[in-house]
Amino acid sequence: MKKVFLNQNDPLYSMVPKGMIYHTDDFKTTLGDGNIALAEKLLKEAGYSASKPFAFDLWYTPSHYGDTEVNMAEVLKAQLEKTPLVKVNIKSAEWATYKDQWKHKQMPAYLLGWYPDYIDPDNYTAAFAGTSGSKGMGIYFSDPEWDALFKKEQTNTDSAVRKQVFEQLQKMWTDECPTVPIFQGNLYVFTKKNVKGVNIGPTLIFNYNAMYLEK
Repeated sequence: MKKVFLNQNDPLYSMVPKGMIYHTDDFKTTLGDGNIALAEKLLKEAGYSASKPFAFDLWYTPSHYGDTEVNMAEVLKAQLEKTPLVKVNIKSAEWATYKDQWKHKQMPAYLLGWYPDYIDPDNYTAAFAGTSGSKGMGIYFSDPEWDALFKKEQTNTDSAVRKQVFEQLQKMWTDECPTVPIFQGNLYVFTKKNVKGVNIGPTLIFNYNAMYLEK
C-alpha cells in the first residue's frame, strides 16, 4: 500500500469491503498477513520445490485502471517470490484484449478491479463466486453449495440470516479462494474551511444539496 499508493488505499482481507455490513477480516484471521511458512508448507505438500517452483503468469492491464497497475503487479511478484518455491511472470494486455483473454481462459492469474452495481455484500461476492457471475468475470468458479448460499441471502430479508450466510461465505473464501482481495480504495475530499455540509453517500456520490458556504 505504501509503495504503490502512498498509503492512500487500505489492504483488504475479504471480498466484502470494510465499512460494509457483514464484513469480516477472514483472510487475515485465518491465514495471517504474509504467512510464508504456511505457503511453503502447502506448496511442498503439492510437490513444488526450489528446483521445481510453482510458476505462473500474472496479468495486468496497463491503462484501464490507471498507471499504478504495473507497480501493483511488480509488488505482488516480489511478495510472492519471497519464497523460492514460486516464480511469477508478469504480462500485460490492453483492456479489450484483456477481456477477450479472460473469456477464453487464457490468463491463469490477473488483476481485476470492481465498482459496485449496488451497495450490498451480494454484489461483491455472488458476482465473483456465483456460477453465472463468475463466468462473466472469467473466473469460472462453480459450486452448488455456494450457489445455494447466494440464493439464500438473495431471497431473504432477515438481517440475522443474511449475516450468518455472509460470514459463512467469507470463511469459505479463505479455503476455496475463487478470488483473492488485495486492497480497497479510499475517497478523499478537500475543501476550503468555509465549505460546510460535505457529505459523501454510500454510493460515493456527492450530496450537493447539503453543501453550503459559511460566511
